[in-house]
Amino acid sequence: MSSFDGVSIPKKIDIRDSTNFQQTQKEMQEKGGYKTDSEQKTTLGINNYILVIGALIIVGAVGYKIYKNKKA
Repeated sequence: MSSFDGVSIPKKIDIRDSTNFQQTQKEMQEKGGYKTDSEQKTTLGINNYILVIGALIIVGAVGYKIYKNKKA
């Protein structure tokens, strides 16, 4: 596309094609703690074993409370 005075506008360079941009982006992700592979050992940063044990304790306490109320 040409401007009004006939001088052509230089072609825009897509910044994502730049190898320097890609290298800088990768370095920023590494320094920021970004992980490309997700570990399945945690959920919301909490170990899955802790979540299961906690859920069992809560379910057991609720079940015990229901049992005590029906027994009485």
